[in-house]
Amino acid sequence: SPSSSSSSSSSSSTSSLPSSSLSPRASDRPSWIRDMDEIILKLDGVMTELSSISPSPSPSPSPSSSSSSSSHMIESNHVIMVRELLNRLWPCVESMAAACSDGDERWILQRNRLFAALFRVLERRESDLRLYAARCVLSLLGAGRASMSPSLQLPKYETAVCKVLFQLTKVSRNDDAFFDVGAVEPMLSLLEAQSHQLNHINSSNISSSGGSDGSSGGSSGPNNGVVVPIEAPVYLVGALKNISSSTEAAQQRLGKLGAISVLCGLLRHCLNETMANDNPNPTPNPNPTEETTQLTVQLLTHVTGTLRNLSLAKVHHKQLASCGAPSLLCELVGCFISETELMFNITRILAKLSLHESMRAGINSNSPNNVLNLLQLLKLTASQALGITYPSPSSPKTSYRSRQQQTVSPSSASQMIALLVRVSFTLGNLTASNERNRILIGHNGASELVELLEVTFLQYEEYLNNNSTQANDYEELLVKLIRLLANLSISNEIGPMLTELKGISYLIPLLEQTTQRKDQEELLLNVVSAITNLSFYYQPKSKRTSIDNDGDDNFLLSDYSRLCHSLVEILLHENDEAVTEAARAFGNISRDKQVRWCMLKCGAGDALVILLDHTS
Repeated sequence: SPSSSSSSSSSSSTSSLPSSSLSPRASDRPSWIRDMDEIILKLDGVMTELSSISPSPSPSPSPSSSSSSSSHMIESNHVIMVRELLNRLWPCVESMAAACSDGDERWILQRNRLFAALFRVLERRESDLRLYAARCVLSLLGAGRASMSPSLQLPKYETAVCKVLFQLTKVSRNDDAFFDVGAVEPMLSLLEAQSHQLNHINSSNISSSGGSDGSSGGSSGPNNGVVVPIEAPVYLVGALKNISSSTEAAQQRLGKLGAISVLCGLLRHCLNETMANDNPNPTPNPNPTEETTQLTVQLLTHVTGTLRNLSLAKVHHKQLASCGAPSLLCELVGCFISETELMFNITRILAKLSLHESMRAGINSNSPNNVLNLLQLLKLTASQALGITYPSPSSPKTSYRSRQQQTVSPSSASQMIALLVRVSFTLGNLTASNERNRILIGHNGASELVELLEVTFLQYEEYLNNNSTQANDYEELLVKLIRLLANLSISNEIGPMLTELKGISYLIPLLEQTTQRKDQEELLLNVVSAITNLSFYYQPKSKRTSIDNDGDDNFLLSDYSRLCHSLVEILLHENDEAVTEAARAFGNISRDKQVRWCMLKCGAGDALVILLDHTS
């Protein structure tokens, strides 16, 4: 608690104001001020008595004490009295908040007296009392922040109360109380007000350089020294994230209270701040400290973690789309691409949202940058997780943060593979029906994607032979990566490029392997679909005279004998979709005379004749 005396706090906040404006005549004092003064007086008295009975934090009473039962009863009565006083106080707080939001500075002394009393309550152990008190503090802080008046803002108090709320959300049984008490609404109001001033964020070492209440700390600028202590929104969003991770009901209640709009607004303001710092002539905070930068990343990680929880409910998708969440998240990738935990949160959201056309439209609205940001994230993650070296891209333009952190050690190989899975899945969704995205990704990443296929397959094969559980992670990556390649190969412009890359031939041994295992049906289907699409671009050569001739520049068909034998097995598979794809592949490659001879030798002709009687 920033528990400096109320007199010093008041002096710091009001020294520049005329004394007459701070001390209205009794006849000018509204009734809610008189009521508030009365309640504060009673609250101070009850809290003093309560502290003498049970200091905070209260030691556990001794079971052998004969007076423990009586003391507990007295304490309970005082707690009830505090609760009643806080409920009576709320209408007064609402009136004061309305005055503060209009820039009315006449009641600063009363507000500071109130804060002194409320922070005594915040030091208690009773969760509901702390929430009632926090609701009052948050409402006044939010109103002061919204007024843009430095005299009505107390940054240190913001950090203190937000930290209390964060601590309370660590206990899941408190989550419902946040809604029941009505603390969530002022939390969101304060956060929204803070987000509008994030172009003046500073860490505690800067904000604390001002007055005793922190209201004048930080750099002066267009807003006359208004400072947002970035620790405050970090704690505040951390509390919202904890609440959103509890139950589906909590997620829906947050959505109804407008949490998505507030969080997306915070993302937008953070992006604006980042872009301003990356500008050749940045303003107003051109050299953020390392501490501020890391706190900003922590803030964004909390925000995206909360949005990830809220995105689980389809009822929130319309809000996410209207707030521009998909595009905002892609822009964040370009600015903070080396922050693994943040990228993991973002890709988890995008993997879910990109399944829906309205969300894909949001991502495509800022094409090509959004798509290229995701592609660059895939390349960077692949280089970290698998040791693949890619040339540095010339676009899209990324922020100073990513350029300063080109070699970031992955937290764990498993997490990096999971990140690759989600990026590949998202890009697969973006190329399922969008030709522009296929061409964009193909021209900027075809060779890298095929190299990733090669390295992933070899690693997967090694883990599989050693019966390692890590094979499952690589199998999932292969499923998503091959689906992406299959979608790219639909493009007449990109498909031929893929067939000329040597690494694409690894689809053939992968096809052989999947036909021998019955637990890899999804991988099998994606592999045979990719082969079918790529085989469309096979151009037979009339000069080929030997079945062993591998002179074709189509690497997928360089070993067509091996391919034919695997496709025949799929013609007899239980999965009708896989059978259909295998038949289509034979339709493409059978245009070559040598391939037709190979088909006859491996039994493809007999299998196809049998399929003529298929019920489908």
